[in-house]
Amino acid sequence: MNNVAPELPADLARYRDARFIASGGQKHVFSATCEKNGPVVVKLFKADTDMARFKRELSAVTELQCPLTPSILEWGLIDYQGQSAPYVVEPFIPGASIQQHLDAGSLQDDNILQIAKDVLSVLTLTEQKGIVHRDIKPANLLLHSDTSEVWLLDFGIVRHMDRTALTVGPMGPCTPGYAPPEQFNAVAAEIDVRSDIFALGVTLHTCVVGQNPFWAGAADGMEVFQRMQTMQLPRLSREPAGLTGFADLVAAMTQPRRTNRPRTAVEAKDWLDDLLAQRSK
Repeated sequence: MNNVAPELPADLARYRDARFIASGGQKHVFSATCEKNGPVVVKLFKADTDMARFKRELSAVTELQCPLTPSILEWGLIDYQGQSAPYVVEPFIPGASIQQHLDAGSLQDDNILQIAKDVLSVLTLTEQKGIVHRDIKPANLLLHSDTSEVWLLDFGIVRHMDRTALTVGPMGPCTPGYAPPEQFNAVAAEIDVRSDIFALGVTLHTCVVGQNPFWAGAADGMEVFQRMQTMQLPRLSREPAGLTGFADLVAAMTQPRRTNRPRTAVEAKDWLDDLLAQRSK
């Protein structure tokens, strides 16, 4: 077994002090510094990366111009191990993922409410732009160590609603346990912001109870998919920071039938804002 960490190719040597962070999906991720932009993240994709999806990811991030999503500093193709491979450079965001905080037991109730507030704010913008993230989960949310804001990362399987779907086959790209039924069943006509609202609701539920309930006791991913077809998550028995009504909001967001969820990100955000306003009185 090869345990040697990958290295940044010589073609990217202008990014100094490169340090391997992690590998996931189709890419290796490094932190580095450059003279112009300071601390950055360099994402080196594998040579067999689907370039159509890669370009849609770049397009989505560029179109959003959102303060809680990454920006693209540079991208291109380089020679990597004898093959042409794409890369992306983004500003470095200090902090750790929500999944890392869950694993460490360091996630606080205020962090959970911040996740709801910040991600719903991002979704109001993605909805306006006709973009569906399709992979909201604790691993793709980053808690900024300086501001405590929550950033939405990794638009690798983003869907542009005004473009032809890239998915071919009976199952759409997704993360088992977070994606809603219409997404993993590849029902393209039904995938919209309500799909992301569902995934955010499952994420919030997971953060409150400490584990994803669809995975609890499941033998494998297929059992998870079967549960998600009809299973309604158990109602939260605890509301973070004593926010009365939060359990009702999460229950609505995680309804298996999309028509029973909040219709828009604005509707879900207004619901949350009302709860927070009532608490502050």
